[in-house]
Amino acid sequence: MSYQPPRPPGPHAHAGQVRHGAPSPYAGHPAYGGIVPPAPPSRGLNPWLAAALGAIGGVLLTVAAGAMLWVATGGPLPWEGVDDLAQDWRGQVDVAGDGSVPGPALADAVLEVGGGGYYEEVVCPATPRAAEDVTTLCRVDDGYDQYRVVVVFLDDSGRFETAEVFSQ
Repeated sequence: MSYQPPRPPGPHAHAGQVRHGAPSPYAGHPAYGGIVPPAPPSRGLNPWLAAALGAIGGVLLTVAAGAMLWVATGGPLPWEGVDDLAQDWRGQVDVAGDGSVPGPALADAVLEVGGGGYYEEVVCPATPRAAEDVTTLCRVDDGYDQYRVVVVFLDDSGRFETAEVFSQ
């Protein structure tokens, strides 16, 4: 008798059988006849759709948290113009009959403008004449730093704006 090579299993052989009748290490459980059972159908979202929804949700949450932080720290709102922001740093001081502004009166007005308790001490020189675009420098102490505040008069009635200048 001549050597006959082993034949592959026939079409009706179990999936667990391989050549020479040895069970396949990759075969299914014997309860299923050696056939690997099919995977159950997926019941969740498509993983790509779930990842996209998670990314969109993360972006929206980040934007909302950033907006709340911006508003909580006093950042300007989109509908506020420059005039609304400058309004916080505007004030009024009484002008003497000759058009001058005494230093202590200007210091009190700047102290009042300074955020309601933001400044601890303000020292301003006397201004000989209050008129449009006349400026003067006041020394300010907020309890941590000492710096300068530029006072710009807007007209001869004593209206002014301030701007802080940090210098050492």
